[in-house]
Amino acid sequence: MRSLATGLCLTLAPALAAQRPQNAPDFAEARRLIREGLANEKATAAAVAVVRGGKIIWEEAFGWADSANGLRATPNSPFQLASLNKTIEATLAAVLEQQHRVDLDKPVNDYLRTTSVSSPVWDVRGVTLRRLLTHTAGVSTFDLGCDTGRPASACHFPTADQTIRDYGIVARPPGIEFDYSNVGYFIATEALARAVGQSARDLMRDEIFRPLGMTHSSFGLDSAEARLAVVPNTPLRGLVREPIGTPTEYRTARGYSSAHDLALFAAFHMKAHRRDQRAVLTDSAIDNMQRATVPTDQPSSRYGLGWWIEEDRFGYRSVLAQGGNDRASTWLRMIPSERIAVVLLVNRGVGFPSSAVDATLGALLPRYADGVVAQRRAASPAPTIPPAAPRMLDSATTGRWTGAVHAAGGKVPVTFVIDSIGTVRATIGTRSDSGSARLGRQLVVRISGDLEAAAPSGIQREIRLYLAPYRGGWGGVATVRPPAATGTDGRVSYWAELRRP
Repeated sequence: MRSLATGLCLTLAPALAAQRPQNAPDFAEARRLIREGLANEKATAAAVAVVRGGKIIWEEAFGWADSANGLRATPNSPFQLASLNKTIEATLAAVLEQQHRVDLDKPVNDYLRTTSVSSPVWDVRGVTLRRLLTHTAGVSTFDLGCDTGRPASACHFPTADQTIRDYGIVARPPGIEFDYSNVGYFIATEALARAVGQSARDLMRDEIFRPLGMTHSSFGLDSAEARLAVVPNTPLRGLVREPIGTPTEYRTARGYSSAHDLALFAAFHMKAHRRDQRAVLTDSAIDNMQRATVPTDQPSSRYGLGWWIEEDRFGYRSVLAQGGNDRASTWLRMIPSERIAVVLLVNRGVGFPSSAVDATLGALLPRYADGVVAQRRAASPAPTIPPAAPRMLDSATTGRWTGAVHAAGGKVPVTFVIDSIGTVRATIGTRSDSGSARLGRQLVVRISGDLEAAAPSGIQREIRLYLAPYRGGWGGVATVRPPAATGTDGRVSYWAELRRP
């Protein structure tokens, strides 16, 4: 029986290959990478879609949308998008600007009304919608999630007003430096909704999803949408069902979309002019989102309005929307000159999608495939380099520094004593701790624990300060754990300032 099955497989393979139209792309390698990636990295669902010339030429799903209820994934299954949703939010901003309903260069506080971004030192009138959407507004690292070490009932997410008031802290001068920030997009999208007097959920539905035919996409989930959505499979907690409700807090302000819908979204952004889509943006506005860019902290990339731009990726200009967290890994890479895009969605934070997307593009673009192969051949194990001797710090950096972190609940006094090899003795509030300091482009200080307490046994928590010279001392970003009383965990950013005593 086994030899019969083997023979049948051998005879079927050429037959299946013969069914493929001549010159049709062969996506077998991409399928292999997706299937193996799901198995090796313990994700339970993925979906892929490919657009060429405005048409979807391949879409396929793998695994289970909801294994507990026997629901298989399909190309129409909505996945959580993580930061890929930023590109949809930026598109909404461009649409509202084109409709003259908002001005992206006005101060965001003009639109927020019942709350505001703030800064102990910088002029927040420079915090515009455009700067928030290009990560140049001066807000910094931010992420909130429920503390997994505590019962769910202890998790209290702030409202939108509270989030902006407590964490919309401008810690860098607006308009100067790229600093990727989740809270910046949360603030911008909340401001868009308030500017036009409509919820962000309804705006995205009416201005983006319906006009572009994205019928399996939403901002936040209602109960019906939640039943169809792919359940994330997280490394620590396994399958975790998404919260249901109008996105009026950071926890529910999440985008969901299917591979099929994102293929339609990509077709629009490649100016395919499909008959089943309404042009919510002019071609010139689409170009502006991808061409008006700012430098980033990655030498090979710039950032447009919601898009990562790579001018030369294996000989092509790449336009990328991408997101990732423990619940999702999401990719949409476009090669606009060839009118080709690839979407890949996975319900877990995993590493294989980049290679699978490259393999898919390589099946369509031989020069791209050659570039992938050349890069792989050129890659070699990094040589073993002995650790460099610590950089000695001079008298301008060493010694005693006092100041404060301007946290949500008030100022937390800090004192650092830094020696010449970067060892730091710290006092945070009334407790003592230790850490290290390193001087490069900026002074980076790392202290164990957080603003409230030392790190618990077995848990690595630390305060990080990214400081630049400021008024004869140091000033900049302090990235810390959120207040324990909220029952949340993650990273939030405040302004910190140090001076000589």
